[in-house]
Amino acid sequence: MKKYSRPIAFVGALIALIVFEPMVRSAESAPVKTVAGEVFDVKDVDRAPKGTRSGPPRYPTEERRNGLSGEAVIEFTVDVEGKVRDAWIFSETGRAFGDAALETVKTWKYKAGEKGGQKVNTRMRTPITFKINQ
Repeated sequence: MKKYSRPIAFVGALIALIVFEPMVRSAESAPVKTVAGEVFDVKDVDRAPKGTRSGPPRYPTEERRNGLSGEAVIEFTVDVEGKVRDAWIFSETGRAFGDAALETVKTWKYKAGEKGGQKVNTRMRTPITFKINQ
């Protein structure tokens, strides 16, 4: 598996981390404490982010036509609002698989991770496997 990184909007990500508001409102409009700006690895939080909306990736057309299977690992941050931020391709078996996986992960939504009872930005990785059913 070819491994390389393609950071996306790195400067924008740094700016976004700097300008996070220290308080956000939940659906019930109650104040929720957050740890602004810090990003924790998923193994270092008390409660990992939980997916609330996800979907399968679009299988790359040419790869499907040629009967190719593949995988991409996407690294990303789930912010305190449950949105995917700073997603990039950690590894991929082919560019088309990486691009399709990245496009999909960017649309996913989560319930934010928690540490010490506060919502936190959480760094995660997820493998996306593309396999043609036979």
